[in-house]
Order: sequence, then structure tokens, then C-alpha cells
Amino acid sequence: MQLREQFNKTDYENIAALYVSAFPKEERLPFAVLKKKAENKKGSFLIIEEGSQFIGFMHISEGPSLVYLAFFAIDEACREKHYGSTALQMLKERYPKKTILIARETLDPAAENYGQRVRRYGFYLRNGFQDIPYTIHECGIVYDAMSTSADTVPEQYLEAIHAWADPMTFKTIGFAMKKRNAD
Repeated sequence: MQLREQFNKTDYENIAALYVSAFPKEERLPFAVLKKKAENKKGSFLIIEEGSQFIGFMHISEGPSLVYLAFFAIDEACREKHYGSTALQMLKERYPKKTILIARETLDPAAENYGQRVRRYGFYLRNGFQDIPYTIHECGIVYDAMSTSADTVPEQYLEAIHAWADPMTFKTIGFAMKKRNAD
């Protein structure tokens, strides 16, 4: 299995189709924005593949000390085969001196996909991520933050986001990382 950054038209078609099927509309940015960021080296798409088979993708934004894994999806036909865990391990190996940060859906028992959220949470825990005391705010949605380092701070996230977003995009999306409210 490999993570690959060089793309062709078919790669973008595969990524776009999986992106639309894997993420709810309210959590998606226009695909053209992600593609343009990758083409302009403001963010990166990493294709996950086994031989010539498309398995999934990652979209990352990189700061000096942190990699923000903004989007990560495995094709439905390839799930439950350890591709996701292997891809995360490869990402960690690709950036050995950097913290990896994710934003995941909150564990809201009232959510329609609560069971799926719990499974994803367990997946990230098994793969070396830990809860950190922050939430990530993007496009009006609040996510729980998980990281490969307990020492992750909002400044690291903002550095990675500023490397990705121009001022207009930053303002439109409303990127923020805030201390989690105590229950």
C-alpha cells in the first residue's frame, strides 16, 4: 500500500466521488476549493492505493509542527480491511516530527449516526490519537479535537490553517480551536 501525491484526471474523479459519498454536505467545502489548494501547494491530497487500486484519500494542511488531517476517507468496499489504520501509520511515518490533528464529530447520543461516531472514535484511539481539551470550529460546526500529542495547542492548528487558507477563506469558514467546555 502507498500514499501518493501525483495525480491525474481519474484520481481527482475518484477522490471527488468518495468525498461526496463519505462526508455530509454541511461538512464539505466545494471540491474545487480543495483541488485548487492542492494544485497551488497550499494543501495536499494523498491518494491511498494498493497497487493500482484506489482505496481512499487524505487531504492535509501542514504547519511547522502540525499536520491537520482535514479529510480522510476509505472507499466503502475497502473498509474493515485495515487500510485506514495502515494509512494513518504511513502518514505518521511521513511526518515523524509533526503532530497529527483531526476534527471528529462529537459523541452526541442524539445524533442519527451515533453508533458510527462511536466506532470512528474507537478507531482513532486504537491508532494512537487521544482526546485533547479543545474543540475545532469550521463552517459553523463544532468538532471534538484529537491528536497524536497531548501537548497540541490552538496556535499549531492556526499555523496549519493559515498555510492553507487565504484571508477570505479563513473568514468565510470561521476556523477556530477553542478550549472544550467542562460538562
